[in-house]
Amino acid sequence: SNLSRVRGADADRRLAEQIKIKEREILLKEEEEALRREREIEDRERQRSVDRARERERQRESQRQREEEKARLRAEKEREEKARRERMAETPQQALHRLYEPIFRFLW
Repeated sequence: SNLSRVRGADADRRLAEQIKIKEREILLKEEEEALRREREIEDRERQRSVDRARERERQRESQRQREEEKARLRAEKEREEKARRERMAETPQQALHRLYEPIFRFLW
């Protein structure tokens, strides 16, 4: 009887130890899973940040190209306007001369 009580107590202690070990394993797995999820969240956030930075850079480049195109068109328009003003300053006789002179030079 005494021996069976000792054996029962040993069995209870072994069972309690096995339960503690299992609980620790479960706890470690839960912690690892939580860390894995946290890393995934951080990775996604980092990727979003990189994507936002790329989008901002793309927008800046697009804006720069639009501004360059506007400046080019403005300069071209100014050249055309200057040429138009210079032509308007000509008398009709000068304009006719400017038109015919290359033809006469070619023929003679």
